Amino acid sequence: MIPYLKYWPVAACLACFVAGWTIQGWRWDASEKKAVEAAMEQQAADIERANAKSSALERELASQSELNRTLQGRITRETRQTSYRCVLPVAGLSLFNDARTGKAAGQPDR
Repeated sequence: MIPYLKYWPVAACLACFVAGWTIQGWRWDASEKKAVEAAMEQQAADIERANAKSSALERELASQSELNRTLQGRITRETRQTSYRCVLPVAGLSLFNDARTGKAAGQPDR
């Protein structure tokens, strides 16, 4: 009997083990690939949503800025007209200044 023929069952088991290990590795890689692709798709969807929201915000800020410029122009134009000016006596002006600073009327300055 040839001496190396008695090891063929061991060699067959080893070949089957290596083949099974390789196939399991391929299956693991395929599942990892699916998970990574799903995460990439989710990230792309999140980025798209964020871009849409930021674009909407930019449009809103631009319209608010335009409205602010319009209102500032109108305020400037209206306050330059002499018909809206009111001359206050010194006592009335001090009342307005006290109200603006939060000091009650008649209290001394500190």
